[in-house]
Amino acid sequence: MSTEKSRMIRPLLIISAIAVLLAALLFAGWKWLDRCHFKYTNRSTRIVHHLQDNWVLDAAGYCTPFPYFEPLTYVTEDREFPVYEVINNEVWRYAIDVSTEYTNYAKLKYEVIRDDERLTVSFSGYGYPDEGKGEPIPISKDFVFDISGVNDGLLPVLL
Repeated sequence: MSTEKSRMIRPLLIISAIAVLLAALLFAGWKWLDRCHFKYTNRSTRIVHHLQDNWVLDAAGYCTPFPYFEPLTYVTEDREFPVYEVINNEVWRYAIDVSTEYTNYAKLKYEVIRDDERLTVSFSGYGYPDEGKGEPIPISKDFVFDISGVNDGLLPVLL
């Protein structure tokens, strides 16, 4: 009888172990999906300026890019959108300001650095006054956001 019980217990232990492992994997996957990942795509902006050809600006390398942060999945989009909107509004506004100040004659680049506590978007480049005929002016700006705890309903804070 004891060998019969051990034969029945062994498959139950294996099934239980597999069930616990699957539950742990599902929980870990949900926790991974449930956090903000700060994924971004490259976007660029220009102000509308009459009689200015975009192909001329493109050929000369004038560009005002900025990172656009968006949710990783549609599952968490409603919760993540306000978090990313705080960041996107700041960096997009800066890109628009640079385009406006130099009438689209700017060559800008950015770098995104992220750790568990901070998200930094660093812009650097040159603005060219007088429709690209003036001496280049170095421009740079850093946006540092406190992103600790954003999954708890807190929005990022610009430091």
